[in-house]
Amino acid sequence: MTTQEGINILKENLDNLKDAEKWLRRSYEKCKPLPDKDKFDDDDYDAIEAFSSRFARTIDYLIHKVFKNIDRVELEDIGTLIDVVNRAHKRGIIDDPEEVRELKELRNQIVHEYGETDITKHFNDLIEKTPEIFDFIKRTNQYCSKYL
Repeated sequence: MTTQEGINILKENLDNLKDAEKWLRRSYEKCKPLPDKDKFDDDDYDAIEAFSSRFARTIDYLIHKVFKNIDRVELEDIGTLIDVVNRAHKRGIIDDPEEVRELKELRNQIVHEYGETDITKHFNDLIEKTPEIFDFIKRTNQYCSKYL
């Protein structure tokens, strides 16, 4: 792959990330005012389910597509996920690799648990952590602006 091909793929990935962010933001704004409660109604469950799914997909896309693609454009060996995250840290996209580990852990819990009680189990964590994702996306776009 040439550098220009990598940059073209990066542009496409950033456009897709922008779409993912738009839908995650929509779900976040819809769910943020929901009270922390033991009983949600059916509409609340639908909103939380969409929010959870969008959270997980956005994390995956950011790390596995965009961060890895930045490495390719900059001719880095992809290596392990830890390597990818550490390079994102060195680029100033994230402040601490531990933040990404926590987001991935939350993502894994969401994806591997299912059922009404599990949907709401991580609700407060999702509300708390989503602004971090928005910040990472903003910083990723700022970092990548030199290639666009």
